[in-house]
Amino acid sequence: MNVYEIVHHSHLFEQIAVQELPHLLGCLKSRTSNFPKDYTIIDEGDFTDEMGIVLQGSVNIVRHDFWGNRTVVTNIGEGDTFAETVAFTQTPSEVAAITSQPTTILFLNINKVITTCSMNCVYHHMLIENLVRLLSHKNLELMQKINHITKRNTREKLRSYLC
Repeated sequence: MNVYEIVHHSHLFEQIAVQELPHLLGCLKSRTSNFPKDYTIIDEGDFTDEMGIVLQGSVNIVRHDFWGNRTVVTNIGEGDTFAETVAFTQTPSEVAAITSQPTTILFLNINKVITTCSMNCVYHHMLIENLVRLLSHKNLELMQKINHITKRNTREKLRSYLC
């Protein structure tokens, strides 16, 4: 597994040269962890100051209801990010991040991501721009889902979704 190639294809690191990644990841004090299948990385109610990038495997974002029913909200695959909103806002997580297979995660401290380093490198500015773009894209996807589920009846919901 080539960490730099996987990270390079992540939306968070778009337009950042592969040869700059070792320096940038060092500046961000990144760390890598391996997890077995069905391991809860972040549980509902947890706080974190780190966002994650899946390097290998996958992570299910799961919500549990009052009766213990489990709903998979989304699946995060290789190169995708998770927990950036929880880390950035410092609010408790409303969902759990659970591995669906053996998984390797690259963790980035959100404060290191959003604060430029003393070197003031151009790649760090690109990283911040990419994070804003990534969060905006995820926000738009959530708005589309809300648009579908707020329809008055099943027929309208289905019509909205199919359109």
